[in-house]
Amino acid sequence: KNRAHGIYNRPVRNDEERKSVSSETTFNDDMSDPAWLEDQLWRLCVKTADRAKATGLVGNVITLKLKTAEFRTLTRRMSLSEPTQLAQTLFRNAKVLLAKETNGRTRFRLIGVGISDLSEHRSDAVDLLDPLVAKRAAAERASDLARQKFGAEAVITGRSARVKNAPR
Repeated sequence: KNRAHGIYNRPVRNDEERKSVSSETTFNDDMSDPAWLEDQLWRLCVKTADRAKATGLVGNVITLKLKTAEFRTLTRRMSLSEPTQLAQTLFRNAKVLLAKETNGRTRFRLIGVGISDLSEHRSDAVDLLDPLVAKRAAAERASDLARQKFGAEAVITGRSARVKNAPR
């Protein structure tokens, strides 16, 4: 009877294994500009990567979520050759998915990005399709350390600055 009234004395437990790491945002106004949507996607890729790094997880599948002005939800997925938690890798692949859905006319009210098919991060595998991945990973980790030590604004990429200063 108490539970029916929202009273439950046992501690809350979360024993379930995490299935995905993601971030999404809903816009104040419906947006159709592909470049603007891409900038928002970058910001969400950084946020998702930060969450994945904080939990020590990498993902093999990238998911892009879009909701149109008509409330139709589109979900697109892409499998990766190697698992990742790097914002650059998330963005590079999610951008391909986004480009297939944006035409400058369709208006969107929500965008999200996530990774799934998760495993524990061990080390960065050598990606034969992207020989610069090790350098990008090292640069991203150095940026992460600087932001942890000096604050979120300590290291800002050109794309991040554009998103931050974009007109509302």
